[in-house]
Amino acid sequence: MFNTLIPLVLLLSLYGCGKDYSIEIDAAEQRLDRQLENLAMRISALEKQPSLTFEINDLSIQTHEDMFQPILDVKADFHVKGEQVPHRFYMDVELVLEVPGEQFNVRLRQVFMVENGYAAVAMTHPLPAHDLKTKEIKVSLTPLNWYPGIPIKASDIVIKQQAMQLSPK
Repeated sequence: MFNTLIPLVLLLSLYGCGKDYSIEIDAAEQRLDRQLENLAMRISALEKQPSLTFEINDLSIQTHEDMFQPILDVKADFHVKGEQVPHRFYMDVELVLEVPGEQFNVRLRQVFMVENGYAAVAMTHPLPAHDLKTKEIKVSLTPLNWYPGIPIKASDIVIKQQAMQLSPK
């Protein structure tokens, strides 16, 4: 009896007891294809880098003396604009200070938090000599990168306003 039952069970399992499973497999395959398309769209949206413009407003360059040492103070307001500005991110800013007559060249980098498209940047550095004139000093403040490591192109930087005062207070 078991000799005839085993081939019968095998035969029924091969034919699936008369049920057509190909319809269910096709439906599952279509569902997986839709899920794969949705995941591909989400990944491409995450990988897309927003186009941002960095505006430098109210740039203020001043000197003062602290313990008989001349100090340069640079302050600016950065406004970041674009289509998809992240709520909070970090921006790498470089201050370049040159005094050609004194053989003085300094590059400082500092990271500032940008929140809701705004960052107040303030950087200081000692100067090599007292009573420097405006013509004797070159200062530039430039955003370099915004994180996660996306370089800022020079065409994305707009300087709105600049005020320079190099006489000690």
